[in-house]
Amino acid sequence: NSAIIVHTWVADRWQIAEVFSGKYEPEKIFHILIELCQKWNTRSVGIEGGSYELGLKVLFEILMKAYSQAFNVYPIPHKNRSKVERLAVWCAALKKKIWVLTEGDHAITQELIAFDPLKSNNVDDVIDACSMGIVMTELYMTQIMEHYTFNTTGYAITKVIGH
Repeated sequence: NSAIIVHTWVADRWQIAEVFSGKYEPEKIFHILIELCQKWNTRSVGIEGGSYELGLKVLFEILMKAYSQAFNVYPIPHKNRSKVERLAVWCAALKKKIWVLTEGDHAITQELIAFDPLKSNNVDDVIDACSMGIVMTELYMTQIMEHYTFNTTGYAITKVIGH
């Protein structure tokens, strides 16, 4: 499964604004990313490094030319952290309200509740993708802000949990 997560800055904290999860063909992922970039007024996309380098990079370059679309892809490494470590860091950020969830977003809470760190076959694509937001901001915030244009006209933020 693929998980596509929109992280946005709202009320002095990061928020998971949108979640897409499912079995998508690579070209469908590309089109979802284009739509989200247009909606959220960004050209910054983080993709798990291995998936990008092994399968998506060449295809996305071809599709960008074919559709006259572009976005900046930032490969997100695992930074030698296990999935459990990445999730622990992200959950700590949730606890401190540095990162928040959108009210009513059950996909994330269901995966968090069901996650068993002792099992290797968890259904955890969404929460793993959420945890990658921290790595992306740590590594690429300067580059992201260089390509950012402030415009809130496409935003559809709902109530932030904890406010």
